[in-house]
Amino acid sequence: MTLNGGSRIVKTYFIALALTFSMIFNASSTAHCSIFSNAKKQITKKLKSVKKGTGVGKTTGGSSVVLANRLGIAARKGWAAHHVIPVQLKNHRALKKIGMDMDEIANGIALPTKPGLDPKLPLHRGSHPSYTAAIAQELDQIPVDASVSETKRMVSKIQKKYRQKLESGTPLHDKYGASDPWY
Repeated sequence: MTLNGGSRIVKTYFIALALTFSMIFNASSTAHCSIFSNAKKQITKKLKSVKKGTGVGKTTGGSSVVLANRLGIAARKGWAAHHVIPVQLKNHRALKKIGMDMDEIANGIALPTKPGLDPKLPLHRGSHPSYTAAIAQELDQIPVDASVSETKRMVSKIQKKYRQKLESGTPLHDKYGASDPWY
């Protein structure tokens, strides 16, 4: 039994199945029907997501709220979760190829939305088309025939490059003093 997810999914399925049966035999007779039903739903959902191609071939995520939670800044006023590789590029072939989670911590950086919070970092207020275009241009340079692992390496290199630019204070927006900061 192998689906698009490979043997790791099969192992997960059988472990979940074993745990389910273990719970059934250790639970009272009224509880084991609902335990089995819930486990079956979870396993079915996981297998359907694998069958749909979640992972390699499909990007996931793209929520500033989710990224803010992962970065630990959700409750901090005056801060925004910035996607290093913008969500607008979610459907880029290279990102789809590696099955990128747009909300992974490696793709995020906390940026201030108000002046004075951190003078070393650029402000994040709204869209940033020149930044997005520059990243799209770099992603376009990744060869179509590159392997998944090579594509991941190149995407990671792009993330690192742009994170360093942001951490050094390069403005995101033309309106904050950058004439054309990303080309």
